Formats: sequence, C-alpha cells, structure tokens
Amino acid sequence: MTRKAFTDKIKNSGTYLYSGWRKVLIHYSLIAISLIVLGRIFWENREILLEFDWQIQPRYFGLSLIFFGVDIFLGTLAWHHLAKTLGNFNNWRMSTKIIWSANLAHRLPGPAHIASRALQYEQQGVKKRVISFISLVELIYFIMTGTIFSFVVLTGQIAQGIETQIDLRILLVLALGISLLLTNPLILKKGFSRFQTDLFRFNWGDSLLLFGIYVLFWIFGGLSLFYLVNTFTPLSFTSIVAIIGFWSLSNTLSLISQITIPLAAVRDVSLVFLLSLIVPPPIAILVALISRITWMGGELSTALASFWL
Repeated sequence: MTRKAFTDKIKNSGTYLYSGWRKVLIHYSLIAISLIVLGRIFWENREILLEFDWQIQPRYFGLSLIFFGVDIFLGTLAWHHLAKTLGNFNNWRMSTKIIWSANLAHRLPGPAHIASRALQYEQQGVKKRVISFISLVELIYFIMTGTIFSFVVLTGQIAQGIETQIDLRILLVLALGISLLLTNPLILKKGFSRFQTDLFRFNWGDSLLLFGIYVLFWIFGGLSLFYLVNTFTPLSFTSIVAIIGFWSLSNTLSLISQITIPLAAVRDVSLVFLLSLIVPPPIAILVALISRITWMGGELSTALASFWL
C-alpha cells in the first residue's frame, strides 16, 4: 500500500466515523467516559470531601459572576471588531444578538454555532463563507493567546509551589512569532481574497487591538475562576496568575481538540488536573463542575437576552 493510499484510507475512516449518528454517538460516549473518570476521582476522595473544612464565601461567587460577565462582554467586543473589519458589518446590536443567540449551539456536537452565526449573518447580507473565515480567525486568536499564557505558566515562573525543570522561554518566543505570522494582515488578506477582497479592512492596529482584547479575555476568565475557587477554599492572591494560566491552558486544549481529535470534556478534565496541583481533587472537581454550569448558564442567559436586542 502506498503512502497516499494509506493516508486516504485514514482520512476516509475519520470522515466515516465523525459523520452522522456516529459522530453524535462518539461525542456523547466521550462525555460519558469523562464523567466516569471524574466520578471515580470524586468517589476515591470522598473522605477528604466529607472531612474538608468548608469555608464557603458567597461574596466571592458574586465577584466570580461579575468577572464572568466582563469576559462575555470582551468576547462579544472582539467578535464585533472582527465582523466590522473583515465582514464590513458595523452593527453592534445585531452582531451581539447573533453571537449571543448562537451560543446555545455550543451544546451541539461539531461547529453548529458557526453554522448558526453564518445563517443569521446571511440574512443581514454577509456571505456564509465570510463568517466561516472570520470564525476561523477568531479561533486562531483564541488559541494563540491561550497558548502564550500556557507557556508562561509552564515555565514555572508564576505558579506558586509548582516547580518545573523545563525552560520554555524559547517556545514562548516561537509562539509569539507564530501568532504574529498567522494574524499578519497580509496573510489574512490573502486568505480573505477568495471571498470579498474589496471588503478587507484589517491592519496591524486591528490585529494588536484584538490581541489585547483576547489577552484581557483570558485574564478576566482566570479571575472569575480564581474567585470561584475562593468561594469554597481560600487561595492567596499570589496564585492568581497561576489560575489564569490554568484557565487559559484548559480552554486552549479544548479548542485545539475541536480542530484535531474532537474529544469531549477536555476542558473539564484538564482543569481538574491542573487545579488539583493546588487544591484537593474533590474541590477541583467541584469547581470545574460549577464552572461548567456557570458557563452554560451564561450561554443560556445571553441567548435569552438576544431576543430583546
């Protein structure tokens, strides 16, 4: 068998497995496996959970929700800027309505939320292919900025009490270089030229602005997680940057899995593992679970709010 034939066979097998009912079955099977793994960790540490000195602080949960709300705003702001510069669609209210209403599609396997956005923008005169391209650019920014934060954490320079012998400063510089390359307006223009070259309004100022917004997105998401942890067990403020790194790393791994091997619950499992480095495993599971519920609640709330926009 030639290499090309072998590659085609693998590709066709992947297409067969991740299509139709098989894709849905695999998706929910992986979710079930992830829940079993988390449940086992929870059960094995049940004594720690029962004997744990709970110090629940509702005010910290309130702060967590506030930072989470800021995070939603930043994500919406970044998308609006992308739609304005790459799609020539400068309507803040309508962009907010579309992206919020598409949030519910995140619960479905596959890129259903992208399809939902594309269909709604098409009704506003923006081609579906353009929205698909913009969604790809959005994903690049998410992954690149999240990867940079993750590299910073892995150097061991900011995670209190976590030591590593790996010096990833070179990889950090490499990640920055790749980020600047992939978000280079000239590169984006070349990819965009297949759709609507005349609408391209993206420059280095836009690129740097988006980098700043997405950096703030990870920071405020991490702050939301930090205060969520503090709701159940006290953490020192010196742990904030580490928590931000854990948040960005777990979500970046989840985003990467969406475009490589679509594994379910990657964010939750990786977040539990990382948080277990600084808090007892049952607390880490509880925080990850409530974080997931809060995120789903945010998606539902914004989807409902979109009807009044």
